[in-house]
Amino acid sequence: MFYGCDSLVGGSGTEYNSNMTTNEYAKVDQGTSRPGYFTAITSTMNYRVVSDGTLNHCETLADAVSKCTGTDNKITVLQDVSDTSAVTISNDITIDLLSNTVLRNNSITVDGTGTLTLVGNGNIETSSNYGVDCKGQLNVLGGTLKSTASSRSLLELLFSNEFIWNFEFRGHK
Repeated sequence: MFYGCDSLVGGSGTEYNSNMTTNEYAKVDQGTSRPGYFTAITSTMNYRVVSDGTLNHCETLADAVSKCTGTDNKITVLQDVSDTSAVTISNDITIDLLSNTVLRNNSITVDGTGTLTLVGNGNIETSSNYGVDCKGQLNVLGGTLKSTASSRSLLELLFSNEFIWNFEFRGHK
């Protein structure tokens, strides 16, 4: 199962061993007492990030965005989360909400060079005046953007690049 995976290291430090290649080691690594090649995802790992094939797990959306350094960037929301981190997107990033909710108290900023694509069936809910401050490109292909602030619209769109409209509004509160 793990034949030739020379750079594989489990979450507790178990390094690849050519004598340990069977499915017996397809488990969470618990060190020398119970070696394995997997890493446990703790409850603080709210986001899975894959950037040009490199996998990371992050606690905050800002941390996840900072790991998106390649040209093929996807962030997956792993669980419902309350996230207050300041976020600015400067490149192309897809966020898959799955069926989870991200509660925020500030907007997500997409600068003039960035593209944010939302997919999945989850929600981004914000208590700020707007959910996305977009100077770049925003594609809403799934999910729902919600705001609990009543004084302004959900999206404040400042167009400095071509903008693709692909929204599905599912209601208004």
